[in-house]
Amino acid sequence: MAGGLQILHGFDRATHAVRAGDARPPLIVLLGALVLCTVLFVAKLAIGVHDHLSTDPDSLTDARAATVTVGPFSLTLPRNMIRSHSLPRGSVSSLDLHLHWPTLHGLTEETAAAFDDTAATSPVIYATLRRAQGPMSPWQRFRQIHSRLVEDTVIAGRDGLDAQRFIAGNGYDGETLYVSSDPAMPFVARCTAATAAVPSVCSSAFRSAGMDVDYRFRKPLLEDWRSLDRQMRLTIAGFRSGR
Repeated sequence: MAGGLQILHGFDRATHAVRAGDARPPLIVLLGALVLCTVLFVAKLAIGVHDHLSTDPDSLTDARAATVTVGPFSLTLPRNMIRSHSLPRGSVSSLDLHLHWPTLHGLTEETAAAFDDTAATSPVIYATLRRAQGPMSPWQRFRQIHSRLVEDTVIAGRDGLDAQRFIAGNGYDGETLYVSSDPAMPFVARCTAATAAVPSVCSSAFRSAGMDVDYRFRKPLLEDWRSLDRQMRLTIAGFRSGR
């Protein structure tokens, strides 16, 4: 603050000198103004950086609605669903979320422990929203690409979900593809093999009115795949409608 006052006093003295007819002060005036603007800019930048880096603990569980623009789409969703815990400014190419199953709510005081859980039974779903990637929907990509990369043997699973292992050497070694046999439920998920250090993780995707939604979850949640996929679709559609 003292440095700023000195700059202002110097600026005033230079201005008085100009009025007195000194031929040199105009340069001093310009330099003083430049220094003052630089000081103000740096101060504003420092405040912005502080706001970005400091996070009020209460804001992590703030469920108030916020509007975020992903590509050309305006979404209204609870702040506590945003993984970065800060609202993006302007339009972003993608948005990362975390949601609690089965509530499909964001981080709350009651579910904070679940969001820190890294075990195989973690109930947290991680989702990424972005503008539609190419003309093919996730289901179409499965029909035209992934279906050619799996073994012919089909293992019937629970509740209409069939499993096929990926053929080795295609980039999905050790993964299993789970596909709905119900035409009314176009669901497909890839699941990694569990190891001693890393639990099995499944990923699924769908297209929602011009947006592609990829979401990841622990394999035990696959047992509720019908409800899981249905509720995820309804939740994302709700962001578009402002519910």
